[in-house]
Amino acid sequence: MTQLFGRINRRNIDLPQWTLPDCRIPPLSLCHRELSLGNFSIEQYWVSKQGLYGTRGKCSSSHLAVLANFRCQVFRQGFAGHRESVEAHLLASLLPISRSNGSNRVFSDACLQPRRRDSTESVDDLDRMLRESDGERLSLHEFDRQNRGAIGFPDYSESTFLRYRELVSELLDESVSLWMNNVDAAIAALTMNWNALNQSYGRRRGNKMEKDVLDILSFESRAAFHQCYSALWVDLIPRLRDEQDDKSIFQAFHSLWHLTQRLETKPHPTHLLHGLALGLHPAFGAMLLTPTGRRKVAELIQFPRDKASLERFLHAGLVSLHHYVSQRLCR
Repeated sequence: MTQLFGRINRRNIDLPQWTLPDCRIPPLSLCHRELSLGNFSIEQYWVSKQGLYGTRGKCSSSHLAVLANFRCQVFRQGFAGHRESVEAHLLASLLPISRSNGSNRVFSDACLQPRRRDSTESVDDLDRMLRESDGERLSLHEFDRQNRGAIGFPDYSESTFLRYRELVSELLDESVSLWMNNVDAAIAALTMNWNALNQSYGRRRGNKMEKDVLDILSFESRAAFHQCYSALWVDLIPRLRDEQDDKSIFQAFHSLWHLTQRLETKPHPTHLLHGLALGLHPAFGAMLLTPTGRRKVAELIQFPRDKASLERFLHAGLVSLHHYVSQRLCR
């Protein structure tokens, strides 16, 4: 393992400030190390997940930096009047008090508790699975369909989505109207409305449809945070790339790993992992620990327009998701 990964270092980054009285972006702490990918190595950068989501009372400065940077970007790019951008920031701000277990009932991305005695065995097992399926391919459509089955994505009724639209309006409308001029008041209203919904439905017997909606909103909160996280890396990648020897490979890897992958497929665009960044999902983190997984990543970032490389990577991603689910069930 020490031959494949360099020593982890830390680096503080000061992010550009924007002249908003209610939006100061704190410094961001980045981890970095040398990462071996096939025949070449790159400097891999990432944000520690400890406190990143702000859940269970553990909130890092990185969590605050992700949200503040996104709010500044929305104003800088002239999207402050766009409800979609405002809702993304509000939903991401909801993450610390959202239903984390409910989010995982929609699409699981919970980190597995480390167990030293079997971590090496787990990585070896995943690498074996990837080797055994080496060369197999999966289309974007099939990856989208089959990863839902692997994780157990629920099949909600139309009446649930009708109720969803009603509760979204109840949760967000007031906060959206406040957001541009007073973000603190907007988030306070959001918190009050969320707590009221939980007290009315989430903490009482019955109300299955409403509880399903709260779970969906909790997952959307996580996906919105990933959107904000991705926006942060849109700013970071060019800045870090300029320091690298192989700029194109560095950008290709970090764009794959830290940006949410929105693909212009027909008839509708597809999010590769339902709005989640690959680098924040434990299944893809585990894939990167394996020699075979790193080879799949290396092929894709060297030949990003090659359909076969993408489809081999997607198949490896699905295998990693199945492995992740099996490991989670064993805990």
